Amino acid sequence: MPSPYSGYRFLDETLRTLETEPSNKETFAEMVAACMNTIVSVLQCQYLHYLELDISEELRRETSSCSHCINAEDIMKTFSAG
Repeated sequence: MPSPYSGYRFLDETLRTLETEPSNKETFAEMVAACMNTIVSVLQCQYLHYLELDISEELRRETSSCSHCINAEDIMKTFSAG
């Protein structure tokens, strides 16, 4: 029976390559920094709408129309009735 990871041989090679020390550390550092900056830029573009949401206001708006919400007084009456 073949290993479930046999199709991932390229990952082993990639990881092995990443584990070796780069020949030019300065260029490597610049490339990694450029990659990280690009990743951050892409994520900010994709999730900007979510990052700018005022979650407390959004939650307030969503729960204000909630007709089945129980307020604190109702809960206290439930526990004190008896």
